[in-house]
Amino acid sequence: SANMTAEWRRSTLRHPRYVKGLNLVIVAPDGVLVGFCVCWITPPLPALAGGRLAQVELLGVLPGYQRTGLARALLLEALRRAKAMGAQEMEVDAESYNEASQGAYASVGFRPAFEAPFFPRRYET
Repeated sequence: SANMTAEWRRSTLRHPRYVKGLNLVIVAPDGVLVGFCVCWITPPLPALAGGRLAQVELLGVLPGYQRTGLARALLLEALRRAKAMGAQEMEVDAESYNEASQGAYASVGFRPAFEAPFFPRRYET
């Protein structure tokens, strides 16, 4: 993604909810990075009886490796790790038009809670 710049990554690493153990990658046998999942986790929250809330920030799999179960594997491992860190639930902001990502999230038990409005703004050229 054009949004994933070096500055974005530096900012991610400094974010207070960033936890190194929730930063996952999948590397193909030839050494190519083919999938990744970055998650956040909150400190203990009174609303969750001291539990924590985890969030999938970014999940991606290279097109040639999609629909092979890699996104599901990343999500299952992220869920496992977040739970071990005290998370009571995990959420993700998924794009409603992206059926592939919705399928991956649903395959591990995520369910839609609501659909947020999307307000694009075009720049004048």
